[in-house]
Amino acid sequence: MSIEAALAVLGIQGVLGAYDNIRNHEFREGLPHRSSQGSELVLHAAREGFYLVLFPTMAWLEWRGWCAWLLGAVILAEIGVTCRDFVEEDRTRRLSANERVLHTVLTLNYGAFLALFLPELVQWSVAPAGLAFVDRGIWSWLMTVYALGVLVFGIRELRAGLRMRRGAGSPIPAPPHLIALGPALPDALRRLHEGPGPRRATGSAVVRTGGSLSRLLLRCMGLGMADGRQSLCVVFEPDGGGELWHRDFGTGRFTSRIDVGVPGEGTIAERFGPFSFDIVLAPSSDSIAWTLRKSRLLGLPVPALLAPRVVAREWMEAGQYRMSVEIGLPGLGHLLSYAGTLERATMHQAP
Repeated sequence: MSIEAALAVLGIQGVLGAYDNIRNHEFREGLPHRSSQGSELVLHAAREGFYLVLFPTMAWLEWRGWCAWLLGAVILAEIGVTCRDFVEEDRTRRLSANERVLHTVLTLNYGAFLALFLPELVQWSVAPAGLAFVDRGIWSWLMTVYALGVLVFGIRELRAGLRMRRGAGSPIPAPPHLIALGPALPDALRRLHEGPGPRRATGSAVVRTGGSLSRLLLRCMGLGMADGRQSLCVVFEPDGGGELWHRDFGTGRFTSRIDVGVPGEGTIAERFGPFSFDIVLAPSSDSIAWTLRKSRLLGLPVPALLAPRVVAREWMEAGQYRMSVEIGLPGLGHLLSYAGTLERATMHQAP
């Protein structure tokens, strides 16, 4: 009976962990795109590796005899990595209330799993040594799906962590817009897009979200913003070979990474969560139109029929910087749009 209860609690752990990865790590904080989080991402990848042992074990195997102690060592190692991850998070970034509470719930839930599973592991340890195949029905297949999930996230986080750690010491000489467009960057827009160190702009924007499904999807991504006019603060933070754009609305916030695209083509690459977008910047005398050229999900090309629809523009009007962004999804229609004004402000401290 304890093994079924342990599987149920581990199933909850998998759902909460996936939610934390997708909402907080990918979309809200953009951890795979931040040089400062390279070590944290490597720790996350190590933890995914331990779960890659644990999930298939709970699905199809019993570790008997001295093999049970090997599995116990994997569990202890996972706890050690998680504790080290807590320290690294507190050292390098400020966790949101949602993420802090979720980590607490995950810790308590994992404790419940151990309380249910360890007596079973002790029983396995007194059996003849070896790995025994078992079939736990639907639980076996559910744990297999979880194993595939942690494999995908583990590979992504390891690659991103190593890439971010390598790029942390190679800053670009100028902001991406300035490198991509050079002299073609409109003089009227240079004030926002050039300058050493972090830059800060404040203003307001009118936010409009889509229908019920769109709002549900936005909430799952950590973008559950209210409609209507609200304050907006954008911090452009140099980060390795690119910039982090922290957009802080009155009712929500998100971060994306901007890198220089193909040299000489006036392009930039924006990364948001597991998505990356190749964007062509088309300048005129006082404006820049953003045109989405290619989309990728986890590094894989997204067919044009399934790709997001993005219409974006920035321009000067009556001496004031204005911007407009509209995002839609095939089959879902309007997802999110915001339009408003920004003004370069004194930089105090990047978030």
